Amino acid sequence: ALQARELNVEACQCYEELVRLNPQYAEGLSNYGAILNKLGRHEEAIPILQRAITSRPDAPLAHANLAASLNKLCRLSEAAEAARRALELDDASEHARMQLAYALHYQGDLNGAIDCYREIVRRNPEGADAASNLLYVLSYSCDLTPADVAREHTEYGRSLAARVRTHDPKSSDRAGELASGDGPEKAGADTKRLRIGYVSPDFRSHSVALFLEPILESHDRKRFEIYCYSNVARPDEVTTRFRNMGFKWREIRAMSDRDVADRVRRDRIDILVDLAGHTSGNRLAVFAMRPAPVQVSYLGYPNTTGLAEIDYYVTDGSVDPPGEHDEHFSERLWRLDGCKLCYRPRTDLPEVGPLPARGRGFVTFSSFNNLVKYTPRVLALWARVLKAVPGSRLVLKAMWFRDPAARHNFATRLAAEGIGEERLSLIDYDASMDDIDIALDPFPFNGATTTCHAFWMGLPLVALRGDAHCSCVSASLLHAMGLDDLVAADEDEYVAIAARLAGDPERLAELRATLRDRLLASPICDEAKFTRGLEAAYCAMWKNPRKLEP
Repeated sequence: ALQARELNVEACQCYEELVRLNPQYAEGLSNYGAILNKLGRHEEAIPILQRAITSRPDAPLAHANLAASLNKLCRLSEAAEAARRALELDDASEHARMQLAYALHYQGDLNGAIDCYREIVRRNPEGADAASNLLYVLSYSCDLTPADVAREHTEYGRSLAARVRTHDPKSSDRAGELASGDGPEKAGADTKRLRIGYVSPDFRSHSVALFLEPILESHDRKRFEIYCYSNVARPDEVTTRFRNMGFKWREIRAMSDRDVADRVRRDRIDILVDLAGHTSGNRLAVFAMRPAPVQVSYLGYPNTTGLAEIDYYVTDGSVDPPGEHDEHFSERLWRLDGCKLCYRPRTDLPEVGPLPARGRGFVTFSSFNNLVKYTPRVLALWARVLKAVPGSRLVLKAMWFRDPAARHNFATRLAAEGIGEERLSLIDYDASMDDIDIALDPFPFNGATTTCHAFWMGLPLVALRGDAHCSCVSASLLHAMGLDDLVAADEDEYVAIAARLAGDPERLAELRATLRDRLLASPICDEAKFTRGLEAAYCAMWKNPRKLEP
């Protein structure tokens, strides 16, 4: 990643000189803007790309690159407009259609994003990014059953594995050491120092790091040798912290999938752990090549990967009670004792203040999630909550509300549910949480980081338990906190719980004053105990590897 960045910096300097010598060179300006985007310099890229468009208005790539800059700056309606103009000029531009999908996704237009991703996959069935993005957003849909979503994941997993077998002959040796007879029995399953490889694009400032860092720091280095396969696009100070932990560090961003698989084989990894699923920057094609005897999905994706080559999915019995969701996974579910997540709170957050409702005379509800989670059904339910609590307000916090069109869209949708602007605030995620009394969890795709964040800031959270893994994560966290009474079985109970909590200022004040300490004392923050349990799971997986079909 560092080498790629250095090359981009060098290319940036070359393009800067090129357009200085030829200020009207549209292709050079467009490429210059694209390089600036790769370096994260989106503000600088915009005027460069606008110059490219002025010089040559019919150049589709410049419009698509401009859409990419605007998306990164949460100027979503402008990004959608630029992407649509690019598609008018070149309907075959996958880059432009991806940027349109991103803009619709982050605006909360779930169906529009799904349509875009499906069209990209239809035109390019081997395009991994669009396929993963499609599978990811399907999990947000209230219109699809968990079985529908699982089926699409499994179909993609089969097609990916088929492509891998065609391009990587070594993938037929599907179980590495196990296939060669050098498995746990020969190695001594009870005494072997297991080599664990973690593959992630999120060894950086990312929500995954809040759950991963305490695990890595707590690993027993006498019993486990840890390898980190980093697919980070732009390393930061958190990346440096991970690197300095002293584990074997592998930069894989610039490596092909086959080369990464070969590297894993040479490292003789026993258990390879995917931490991304179908989120951005995943390397699932590496897992389809089966470079390690045991392969596991954990932490970064609340759904199946769809790959038969991944043996286990780490969960817990509260998120996935035995027999309830097993059929939705191509992996075998491995249920940890207690909660599946280990959270380390951010240290840069302020102390919890007094209960806002007592000073204001009304209750404020809030949610701070991805806009695509705010489906019509979710907004309709939250409108019912507000109607059940007279005078209450709703604050939705997300960085994508920097876009005026996104704010207008959600204000209009809530107005249609009978919630006027006087009861609604749509603001940037970074705003203070001192004005919030109760957090509301979305569905079918619950919060996880946002749920833990709410607890840390003294906010009780009302959750609706659904019928899929991604619909039960908050219920598991609330269970670990001893707050099962805040978990609803249906929408009517959700409204009743929220109204009851809003009408009990004494309990609200008590929860606000104690939730932070309760979180720290809960299994969610018991880093050493959690890691010992995860390590025990790894050892058991190694002793009893899943038998795969040939």
